[in-house]
Amino acid sequence: MEQDPFSDNANQIFTKFLSKIMFGLEKIEIDGYKIGPSIILLNYIGSHPDRTMSEISQFLNVPASTATRRIEKLDQFGFIERRIGKKDRRSVKLCLSDKGMRIYNKFIMNRMKGLLALKTELSPQEFGSFFKIIKMFNELENTFGI
Repeated sequence: MEQDPFSDNANQIFTKFLSKIMFGLEKIEIDGYKIGPSIILLNYIGSHPDRTMSEISQFLNVPASTATRRIEKLDQFGFIERRIGKKDRRSVKLCLSDKGMRIYNKFIMNRMKGLLALKTELSPQEFGSFFKIIKMFNELENTFGI
């Protein structure tokens, strides 16, 4: 039986889903480092090296001052390196240090293991539907009040 998307039960299920994602981020710890939501930034810099603070603040959709505070946590862990721009020596590019890259690679491996476990639990059609829903969710940014 299909769930009415406007029922209280559907709202509770969706809220629980969002809570698990948000509170799950708070609990992320790799190699003893309590990275928490900073994993999103670590993942971004790992997959997009040599970014400026301006590019990072655009990605996070926050002012540069907020992006700087978020970078500080990764910097305190020793996960970030700052490089002087080759074309514009006034520009500073951020990338992951060797230590940050090790943590990033572990995060990617854990994510791949999770996807593999999910793939073994779902039929090919369910797995395809899951990614279709995730893609739609990403495209409907800010629609769900997040």
